[in-house]
Amino acid sequence: MRGERLLCAIVLMVGTTNPLDQAATAVVVPVWVRVHHDGPSALGALFGALALGAVVGNVVTTWLAPHIPRRLGYGVGFLLAGTPRFAVMALAPSLAIVVAVTFVAGLGAGGINPILGAVEYERVPREFQARVLGAVGALARAGVPAGALLGGGLVAGLGLTPTLIVTGLVYFAATLVPFIFPVWQAMERAAAPRLPAAGSH
Repeated sequence: MRGERLLCAIVLMVGTTNPLDQAATAVVVPVWVRVHHDGPSALGALFGALALGAVVGNVVTTWLAPHIPRRLGYGVGFLLAGTPRFAVMALAPSLAIVVAVTFVAGLGAGGINPILGAVEYERVPREFQARVLGAVGALARAGVPAGALLGGGLVAGLGLTPTLIVTGLVYFAATLVPFIFPVWQAMERAAAPRLPAAGSH
């Protein structure tokens, strides 16, 4: 992984957004529903819209993947998946609008993993895939347990709306990374892996 800057960039980016997603799922969205639409049906509608969007987004991206630039698809997917959800809840409009935006966020989120999977499997030799991809997944999810604590602390300390604004801005900053740094251009081609050959020391 030290020799694969793109994999390290993926770990850093996804490792930043995953705790924010967990904070939203475990704390922020339920608190928002309690404040603005007290009832379990609203919470179910939001999570259902996100899940349905993710399924549709996954299918569509898998179908379109050979015809779209990976970097663009990945970056746009993340832009849709994160900040709009936080922004629309901060504005606290009708539940129908939040559900619609959440569905679109799911579309973006569902398109991310097919692209990541293709990139990771191309760049890691088959004999190292179990270890390297396992390490990538573990490192990218390392902050997830702290996500709920982060969400709870922010809501308790700042309040709901400031928490939505702060998390939305951090998410937005993270999702701009693929458009700014040149290392992400490597998503567009399968580079010869720079990991050691099997049996070398």
